[in-house]
Amino acid sequence: MLVGPRTVAILCGMDIEPGGQGPCCNLEFKARLASLETAHQLAQEVSTRAPLREFQLDTYFHCSPGRLKLRQIDRCRGQLIWYQRADQAVARESHYQLTEITEVDAVCQLLSAALGVRSRVEKQRTVYWYENVRIHIDEVRALGTFIEFEAVISTPAQRGAAADQLEFLSDALQINATDVLTVSYGDMMENRGATGQLVAGGLAGK
Repeated sequence: MLVGPRTVAILCGMDIEPGGQGPCCNLEFKARLASLETAHQLAQEVSTRAPLREFQLDTYFHCSPGRLKLRQIDRCRGQLIWYQRADQAVARESHYQLTEITEVDAVCQLLSAALGVRSRVEKQRTVYWYENVRIHIDEVRALGTFIEFEAVISTPAQRGAAADQLEFLSDALQINATDVLTVSYGDMMENRGATGQLVAGGLAGK
């Protein structure tokens, strides 16, 4: 297994600039779901593409700055993802780098030995699309059910429209403001493991 410069840069939390471009960017928003069935129904009504369903296992590693996770998808392919995002109970920008991984188990063992594992998250994810926004409906083992919006920002026009798109989707999918989250699933699982239950700050605040 070869670990190239791109992967090394991700591990160090460095910006990677292929062709002069910086990290990718999303505008993101996540909330706890009151009804999984209703969320699927409403997402289908606004979706502009056929949905995709996949199982994901995310392993979070100790990393500063930002967060680093290795994602195994349907137990066959993997992605190494480093990202930075503010922990705020509003839509917020996430700047990230992503590398496709083939030897998932070997990379996981390497990173576990080098950095240490913070937490692991298992989830069944259904992905819907509204224009350039990914709608994730997640059934997360030991944590519950959640919805996440990710507006992919690759042009100035998309950046200008992203906030309005997420506001529209929040209304269309009947998201309650009190269910909005600030921390990641990895943080929630880590807090749950440390205390035996979910801490209040992880619930009321991804």
